[in-house]
Amino acid sequence: MLGNIRMKPKLIGTSLLISLIPIIIIGLMAAKLSKDALLETSYNQLESVREIKKAEIDEMFHSFHSDISTLSANVNAVIDNGFKSMNAINTNKAVAIRELAQQWLTDVKNQQTLDLTVDGLEHFENFIRTGRKSAEYIKYAAIIDDYIKNTGYYDYFVISKNGHIVHTQAKEADYNTNILNGKYKDSGLAQATRRALNGEPNMQDFEPYAPSNGDAAAFVAAPIIDNGRI
Repeated sequence: MLGNIRMKPKLIGTSLLISLIPIIIIGLMAAKLSKDALLETSYNQLESVREIKKAEIDEMFHSFHSDISTLSANVNAVIDNGFKSMNAINTNKAVAIRELAQQWLTDVKNQQTLDLTVDGLEHFENFIRTGRKSAEYIKYAAIIDDYIKNTGYYDYFVISKNGHIVHTQAKEADYNTNILNGKYKDSGLAQATRRALNGEPNMQDFEPYAPSNGDAAAFVAAPIIDNGRI
């Protein structure tokens, strides 16, 4: 029968039914009492029921509040632990990045006095002027190619003192341009070159590099040292 009653009337009707049960019981027990006494007793019982229900509701909300407080504390603990874990991860990443950058600088410093860069510069410039690949050019280009494959670097630049890019293994749009005053003079490679020409091995952080289709690129540079001179 209750299945056909809408929710709100059903709840009201159920509450009334629960409230009326004590009155019926009291009526049966107090059949010999006067009408006024019966009514007074009934009203008193209603007050008792109301107080009981109030206490039950208070207890229910107190329980809800306790559950929510516990849940909130647990969520806060999870968040705190999450941030601690993230901080630990970020710290580990920062250390790894610093170590990697230091390795890059070490790698480029090791290239400063090699025949590959000291003698190779001349042969790379000659190729640009003549278009002819000498045996030395082929040898040094092959060494650079192997170096890139073994280290995982994307490219290897040889740049003259005036900023002319005389060799790049990738042969992108920056090849045979002037990195100091050409159209890429504001790039990370240009900044790295300027600092290297001042005698400072350095690393420029990742940023979009136009010749590589705008992909992010970092550059590590060091001056070529020949008999103690750049």
